[in-house]
Amino acid sequence: MQRFLLWMLVATLVLPSLLIGKPLPASAAESEYPNLRTLPPTDLRFDSVVIGGTTHHVLRFLNVVWNGGDGALDLRGVSSFVSKRTKVYQSIYDTSGAYMSRNVGEFVFHPEHDHFHFEGFSDFELWTKAG
Repeated sequence: MQRFLLWMLVATLVLPSLLIGKPLPASAAESEYPNLRTLPPTDLRFDSVVIGGTTHHVLRFLNVVWNGGDGALDLRGVSSFVSKRTKVYQSIYDTSGAYMSRNVGEFVFHPEHDHFHFEGFSDFELWTKAG
C-alpha cells in the first residue's frame, strides 16, 4: 500500500512536468524605488545670524522634496547612545511585498535647531553668475 501511494505521488507531481515540459517560472518580483525630486526654492530672503560670536550673512529659502517614484521612501533610525548619532536604514520594497534594508546614512540631532538632520540628504550651493 505504501509503495502504491509513493507511485501515485510521483505520478501526480513528476509525470505532468515530464509530459508537458518544465513549469513556467513565476514572474520575478521587481523593486519599487522612490525617486526624490526637488522643486525650485521659494521665498528667498537675506538674513544675518550670529554663529560662535561672528555675524554671518545667510540666504534663507523654502524647499520642497517630493517622491515621484513607484516605491515609498521608508527610512528607519537605530539610535546609539554612545555616539549620539542614529544610523538610518532605508527599506526598498518589491512588488511581492518583500523588502531589503540598507544603511544609507545618519540622523544627527542639532540642539540649536531642536530637530534631527539626515546627514548628506541634500546640498545647496550659491554660485556667482560667472561661476
